[in-house]
Amino acid sequence: MSDDKTQSEQAPQPLADTDPAAEATQPSDEAVTQAYLNDMPLDEAFLDEGETGSESTELSSDEATADIDRDAPEDNNRPLTEKLKAFADQLMDNPAPLLRKDSVIIPREPALELVEELLAYAESDGLPAEDNLIDALAADGHYEDPAYRPLERVKSRAQVIIANATVQADNIVNDARVLSKQLLQDTEDQIKARYDEVDTDIKNKLDGAQILSEKRLTEARSALTQSRQQAVDIINRYMDKAEDDYQGYWVRAEKTLQAALDKSDVTLGKVADVFERELEVIAEDLQTIDGILEELKMNRPR
Repeated sequence: MSDDKTQSEQAPQPLADTDPAAEATQPSDEAVTQAYLNDMPLDEAFLDEGETGSESTELSSDEATADIDRDAPEDNNRPLTEKLKAFADQLMDNPAPLLRKDSVIIPREPALELVEELLAYAESDGLPAEDNLIDALAADGHYEDPAYRPLERVKSRAQVIIANATVQADNIVNDARVLSKQLLQDTEDQIKARYDEVDTDIKNKLDGAQILSEKRLTEARSALTQSRQQAVDIINRYMDKAEDDYQGYWVRAEKTLQAALDKSDVTLGKVADVFERELEVIAEDLQTIDGILEELKMNRPR
């Protein structure tokens, strides 16, 4: 750890970029604050400030672009690590807008060039982006001490950390598997015990229900037998009464029929007497008619 600190102290510290075009194009703190309070984009606040007469503290967009173009070849000749340090210093030194302490004002073109250069390093040779970028940055030997390779040490530490994390992850997975098996076994034991308890309870309830059902069935059979006997007794009483009523009915019917026969005999006798008298009258009338006919025959002219 002390070697790293000594080497970092021996490493030359690059000077921060002081881009006059960037400083000239930065809006004032008052404009940034007003833009925040009015919920206005920073570019519009800067334009509004330029229109109100604060043109003495800024450069035109053409002049700023020309200054950036003039500084571009010099930036391209510098090592990438110096550009990164200068960019970090610029982030630290630039003024922060009021009420926004996590925001800084940086020039757009140098930042874009730095990002494009980093992307070019990361995407070259078809290697993975992280490893290729670390190798490219680590090979940028602009320091006097060739043993000063902080990025190589970072890469080595990262690989060690990844290896340790992999081992720890494997251990955690194995422990989780063992724990899951134990939990599964405990759960199975609990379920089995609960199942046995419920099975015993159900069996006891079934036995009790069977005994109760047999008792109720016996009571129902006894009640049915009593009901049948009562029904037979009632039917017998009704049959006896019906038989008595039937015998009385036939006796009454026989008497009624006999009385009707006697009455009809009397009536028939009377009718017979009437018929006999009528026959006698008819016979007398026939004799009278025969006498008249004889007289007519005798008195008929010849």
